Amino acid sequence: MKTRYVYLACPWGPWGGGMYKVVDYLVQAQHEVDGAPRFRVVSSRGPSLVTMPFVMLQAIVRVVYGAATGRLALLHVNLAHGISALRKLILVYAASLAGAPTVVHVHAANWQFFDSMPRPLRWLVRRGFRRPNCVIVLGESARSFAISALGVEAERVVKLTNGVPEPAVAPIPRLADEPFRLLFLGSQFERKGLPDLLAALARPETLKLNWQLTIAGGGRRKGDEAQQFRERARELGIEERVRFIGWIEQLHVSDLLARSDALILPSYDEGLPLVILEALGHGVPVICTPVGEIPEFLTDRETALFVTPGRCDEIAQALGELITNPQLCTDLAATGRAHFRAHFSHEVFMRNLVAIYQRYCGLTASDSAPHSSALLDRSGELQSACGPQKV
Repeated sequence: MKTRYVYLACPWGPWGGGMYKVVDYLVQAQHEVDGAPRFRVVSSRGPSLVTMPFVMLQAIVRVVYGAATGRLALLHVNLAHGISALRKLILVYAASLAGAPTVVHVHAANWQFFDSMPRPLRWLVRRGFRRPNCVIVLGESARSFAISALGVEAERVVKLTNGVPEPAVAPIPRLADEPFRLLFLGSQFERKGLPDLLAALARPETLKLNWQLTIAGGGRRKGDEAQQFRERARELGIEERVRFIGWIEQLHVSDLLARSDALILPSYDEGLPLVILEALGHGVPVICTPVGEIPEFLTDRETALFVTPGRCDEIAQALGELITNPQLCTDLAATGRAHFRAHFSHEVFMRNLVAIYQRYCGLTASDSAPHSSALLDRSGELQSACGPQKV
């Protein structure tokens, strides 16, 4: 019998952001979680616009050939937002026309660009979303958007909470004379609220506290936006307390979190950032904005500290609370870690994903490793760590 694979389509590389991390974790988990399918990655975009058409053509050929030879069990397309969604929906068309089942996994909470698209493009997107067997979303706001704006039937929209692996590195305590170690990790500095964070750190009430900020992300190529923020930190007089380390590989994220006392991500737009889940897993307190799907899964002053997007005064106040209140840090770390274990287990994520594959795409036990255990109960509900969700 031929070995059959689930093809995971995404931008395969650092330029893929959170989608790349989700797929990378899935590929790793196929060797660690009982019942995990056999995965193959299909890159949908290269590192530059020049190579994009060739990478896309290769992806189409791989999908069609996989379907023709019986190697393709199903196609799982990962997309976020923007015009790139149209490009990836081409893969959905190719697979469905070749007779293979498809899943579209939307990693953005909403598509704010959608209403501004020309009507013909909106029509194409809606048509594309009629093809997949099901559409996976992160939370309720994305589910509502898929149903109301994209026209997907409610019964084909499934909520699935992301999961991340257990921390690979144990926390490294801060020495008595060390400054409070703040971490900002994001690839799009403007959207992630870095200008607001720098402004908050430059406020008089924050300057008098003992802290150091590490900024990771961006910096994937020369001439990127990181330089303007280095200059901004210099203008604000905080350059000696701000460290830019540029883009880091996923293997080093755990080490960076282990050496941090708080993660801060004052974003304007998010889905459910993996770095927040990773921080919770490491027992690192989180300061973030209640945007996207975040407020559906986190609670202010229990599992995170919420600040309003663009409010530098609130960011400064939250930073001051954490830096001057060790007990608050301890409490947030403990509840965050417990929340991670209860809700964001990578094993539960994988098993729920397998349940979706089986329910909507006909994935069989022979397409997975032995001892597959999908979490579908008798009532046909998907059992997630956050409770049952109707499928």
